[in-house]
Amino acid sequence: MTVQVSIDDHPERPQYANWDEARAGVIAHARQRPMMYVGDSETGHLGAIDEVSRLMWMARVCRRPGRCRVILSPSQYLVIGEASPLVRSIQKMFTFGGGRVLSENWQREYKAYFKPMWETGRDGGRKLGEGWQNRRWRYTFTGPIGPRLDCPGQHDLLAWRFMWGIRTDAGLWCEAYEDGWPTGQPFLLDIPSRAGIFAAGELTSEWFPGLPFDQGDVDSLRAQSRKRVQLKWSNIKSFTNGEFVVEWRDEDFMAAEAFSADGVRSLIEA
Repeated sequence: MTVQVSIDDHPERPQYANWDEARAGVIAHARQRPMMYVGDSETGHLGAIDEVSRLMWMARVCRRPGRCRVILSPSQYLVIGEASPLVRSIQKMFTFGGGRVLSENWQREYKAYFKPMWETGRDGGRKLGEGWQNRRWRYTFTGPIGPRLDCPGQHDLLAWRFMWGIRTDAGLWCEAYEDGWPTGQPFLLDIPSRAGIFAAGELTSEWFPGLPFDQGDVDSLRAQSRKRVQLKWSNIKSFTNGEFVVEWRDEDFMAAEAFSADGVRSLIEA
């Protein structure tokens, strides 16, 4: 079942009236400081894939994180992080749906949630230990370092096509972009899927000079996964899965229709 779907080819609606101006500002900054938006010129095209695995395995934003499944082709990627829904404390913190994009009000809601803790140093009746603000998703979900929950890899404005989603108890909240524009408001999918977080993208060399994806990227992702699990989570008994399954395809495998509410079903349904 698909809920609250609004997917247009060209969203000429009042709520997107100033989107082009905002996007132009981001692009101008990205041209001046590409490292801030894309990352290293040789590995920036892997950003969203890396973010999904970090959100699952390092920030642990989802309950019971499992494996990551990745498909790569010359200019496209699909990464599915298999997990249960977001931890409930994150779900309570943010509003899902109702905005132009999923993260419309997240910064304001994040600050409102943590302001009492910043001022008192307490979480309810519990005193917070030193360095608490740097732990897991509470800091890194949208910080200047660490993974971003609001849009993996910042591919929303710079990819040619991009879609991502994250599971709550209500279902899988998704949004899609084309050439930096939302193709409609966020939508909720209630379908059988193992996806806790997923991201799919089609990139161009204009912003991602490390393209095309190749076998070297496959090897790099596998090596990063082994190192990350060993260094970060080997001492956590409950973390029993860290498998990174990477598949290579010689030709791009996602048509334009895949980046839509109907098309995404074939990619992530169990």
